Amino acid sequence: MALSLGKAVSELFGLNLSWEDIALTVRRGLITALGLYAVKVGGFIVEGGFPVDKREKVVPPLIFRGEVPEDWLFVVAIPKPPRKALAEVRKREDEILENLKKMPPELADRLSRIVLMKILPAFVEKDIRTFGEGLYQFNHLLGEFWSDYQENVYCCDLVNEGIKIMLEDLYCACQTSWGPTFYGLTDSREKAEECVGKLNAFLEENGDGGEVFITKADNGGARWLRL
Repeated sequence: MALSLGKAVSELFGLNLSWEDIALTVRRGLITALGLYAVKVGGFIVEGGFPVDKREKVVPPLIFRGEVPEDWLFVVAIPKPPRKALAEVRKREDEILENLKKMPPELADRLSRIVLMKILPAFVEKDIRTFGEGLYQFNHLLGEFWSDYQENVYCCDLVNEGIKIMLEDLYCACQTSWGPTFYGLTDSREKAEECVGKLNAFLEENGDGGEVFITKADNGGARWLRL
């Protein structure tokens, strides 16, 4: 929303600002530019990070972008119960990130290897099974690193159990950001619908339910109309 409003102001006043200029102005892309590039170009994206001393001065560079296959389906689950607690975590996000412990070099090396040697080649080859395995491994390792700031590898037990359910039918299961949203990937409509049914039943039995749906990747990024 912040980027969209920035783009609207730029167009309205003829400022000709780039998406990157807008991101820095509205303070987006300061830690990761994935959200910026999702808006700008869509698709599957990998960005390169930046030196800590350049935070808020430059936007991390886009180093890979590809079209997600049309037959790849994402099952997305957003449970209701954890939302309130996570809203409080988000209020402290700047403080947490300012005082974040340094990632051990061996973990950074391992994560980089998963991206370079597994996730990217599998994506280019449209090998959804290996791609999913790589995403799960990457997400799980990051969850372990962030476990000091959430209940465990994932934000709460509800998401942890939901991840297990997804893994019964899908090629991966990952938490997004702080959660509670989590998602999985498949190329089978039947498997996706079966997983949705299981997750809906699980969320209804364990709290106030939530949203579970099937979607595809957006390969186009933001679109806007001039009126």
